[in-house]
Amino acid sequence: MHKDMKRIDVIDVTEPTYDAKQVVDDALSHRLSDSTVELFDLLSKLPQSQAAAELIGLQTPESILNADELAIFYDVASKPIRSDSTGAGKAVVVVKATRLCNLRCTYCNAWAEGPGNVMSFRTQAESIKNLLNIEGVTRYDFVWHGGEVTMLPPSYFKKLIWLQQQFRRPGITIGNSLQTNATMLTEEWLEFLSLAKVGIGISIDGPPEVHDLRRLDRHGKGTSAKVAHGISQLRAHGISFGGLVVVDEKVRAIPAAKLLQYFDEIGFYNIDFLNLVPDNSQAPCTLGKAFVNYDDFIVFLCEIYQEWFAHYRETITVRIFTDLLDVIEQRETTTTNCYWSGNCSTEIFTLESNGVIAPCDKYVGDKDSRHGDVTKVGLGQLLDKSDYHQVGLQEAESAQTRMKQCNWYHLCQGGCPHDRLVNLKNKFKEEDEYLCCGVAPLFNLMEQKYREFGLSRP
Repeated sequence: MHKDMKRIDVIDVTEPTYDAKQVVDDALSHRLSDSTVELFDLLSKLPQSQAAAELIGLQTPESILNADELAIFYDVASKPIRSDSTGAGKAVVVVKATRLCNLRCTYCNAWAEGPGNVMSFRTQAESIKNLLNIEGVTRYDFVWHGGEVTMLPPSYFKKLIWLQQQFRRPGITIGNSLQTNATMLTEEWLEFLSLAKVGIGISIDGPPEVHDLRRLDRHGKGTSAKVAHGISQLRAHGISFGGLVVVDEKVRAIPAAKLLQYFDEIGFYNIDFLNLVPDNSQAPCTLGKAFVNYDDFIVFLCEIYQEWFAHYRETITVRIFTDLLDVIEQRETTTTNCYWSGNCSTEIFTLESNGVIAPCDKYVGDKDSRHGDVTKVGLGQLLDKSDYHQVGLQEAESAQTRMKQCNWYHLCQGGCPHDRLVNLKNKFKEEDEYLCCGVAPLFNLMEQKYREFGLSRP
């Protein structure tokens, strides 16, 4: 996946109703016995995404796996469970099913070519089994990432969901979402997405005159027309989706009114903005001319918020805003946005195609950040033995201690650890003056708007 999913999020999807048995008969091609009628009644009461996953999980191993995969599955299933603890109650796993990609986006350093860049079935089975047995974790969100995941067949991900259901412990919830550039959506993929009910995120970087300068195919041509076609295909199949926009200097230069008007015109009503991540392979980070530092990113968000609040808050969902508004309006006690979830290093991970686990994909390129092979060792043990993780915990504790004096600390929890790291490495801020993560101007603006409407701060 391109570097356009720095903030990990499970996309909310408004799902159409469907007949569970018809799904099984027509889409899964596996008729269940009459003794499962009560099961269908139970599944009909579940969220559509959860019901779809459980229906896939009901298929027999022989109906979904080939002979080699069957042997691997039974071998993995027979091995002892590596159960340990990370100290967290949830886990978000960005699954790098492949690093292969059909695009060559100008700001991306996450794609790769050649063999070894697609996760094998054995790695899928072993890593999923181990990850789903972390003590204390009751909620798992798997984000299918790349490269470009639609370069793989839908059957690949159907098996991934099936494995989740085979190794799922009682009482835990599993969610799935997928990030795509939407340029390779075949009819087979569309049918699968309609069935599986996973959250869909589409990478789109604004109007064609900007998008086509950045999101290029192998031949250096812009892809906005292909993305538009992919969007129309999703709509035609009744599949809900959201959009993710990487903010660099080119996007930042687009007036907020023009940017939101464009999304309104094309019917993109669920979007989010993500700050560009630099190349982490060097210290200080290689920034490039397109990089927008975090303070300038917050200025951009303030400009977007002003326009959104005035003209689009009833029609367009900007998840980075609505998440905060839920807390401000006290509908929620904490934010779901990982920017402001505090120390996320025990909750958010990247699973590479070879089974190596690392922090979130913001750290891609930093080889030191890799914790180890989760197919061989439990995640909790890997974190305990990771010097990089331990240093990160110490930095987070120090930063959050300094920032607790900020009026907005209860919302930001010290901000994103990787953004702090970039700021410090590149001397945007000195550690002793780092008393605010930088998001206070946005919170102040939101408070101001609420006062104008006669509302009070929590």
